[in-house]
Amino acid sequence: MKFSPHLKQNILIFVVFNILSFGVYLGAFFMMKSAQEHTSLLLNQLETDIKTNDTLQSIETVLADAKGDIEKLESYFVGRDGIVDFIETIESYGRTSGVKMSIDFVGVEGGTQANNKGDVKETLRIKLSTEGSWTATVHFLSLIEHMPFRINMDRVSFLYSPTSESSLSFTPPKGVTLPKNRVWKSGIELTALKLR
Repeated sequence: MKFSPHLKQNILIFVVFNILSFGVYLGAFFMMKSAQEHTSLLLNQLETDIKTNDTLQSIETVLADAKGDIEKLESYFVGRDGIVDFIETIESYGRTSGVKMSIDFVGVEGGTQANNKGDVKETLRIKLSTEGSWTATVHFLSLIEHMPFRINMDRVSFLYSPTSESSLSFTPPKGVTLPKNRVWKSGIELTALKLR
């Protein structure tokens, strides 16, 4: 069977047209697939950003709600640069209560977790001594005890200096003069937590 040249030409055009159409459809398919993947990635990123934003808003709300509690908690610690103010407060309590006070030692220790780089606190250790009446000494200790910090009194010692022979359990040697005022001496070691 013999085909006319016109028919061959029509078949050739039809085949070329089909190949071109197939190529266009294939190209359009891959372009749509790429666009769909890109859209999917953008939607996933958007979803992640929305979740992150929701989480951040939740954290901000929690922090705002807990602000008072955080400030209260921080008030239990001596501030990073608050050692001098802390000591001056103790000295003012000494003046207020009427005791003669001296600070014998001030030191900062890393505590039991000194190796923990994430630890935010240190231990402030202070040793002091006082002289004064019993009432003044107890008032001074009460003022320290009621400071708005977490304070531990690790050691408190008292020494009474009697003022008359009748208050002694022995008779002093001749020529020994006893003080006219009763004096209580105290040694106090205290620790407070300090922010790094």
